[in-house]
Amino acid sequence: MDLTSLEKTGKFAELADWVHTFNSVHGVHLVVLYLCCGELRLPWAFQVWRGKGTPSPAQLALKLLRTIPAALLAGKQRPRLHADGGFESTEFI
Repeated sequence: MDLTSLEKTGKFAELADWVHTFNSVHGVHLVVLYLCCGELRLPWAFQVWRGKGTPSPAQLALKLLRTIPAALLAGKQRPRLHADGGFESTEFI
């Protein structure tokens, strides 16, 4: 799980609903769920954080975790979740 910020400068009318300031970065902020197998890291799903008054990055991460098929969770190896500091809310932990 990763919170990725795509910094934007200038005016982007088409992205007006998506461009916000978060952690001093002005741009589009994505919560990305990756599936990893060895050295391979594949983006599985993402959500755009739309600013104050919308679901938090942690809430978006929980929504993304629900998209993982049960078959991937039922294997012999237990999956592990790695998340950066942007997901330190009580709700997520």
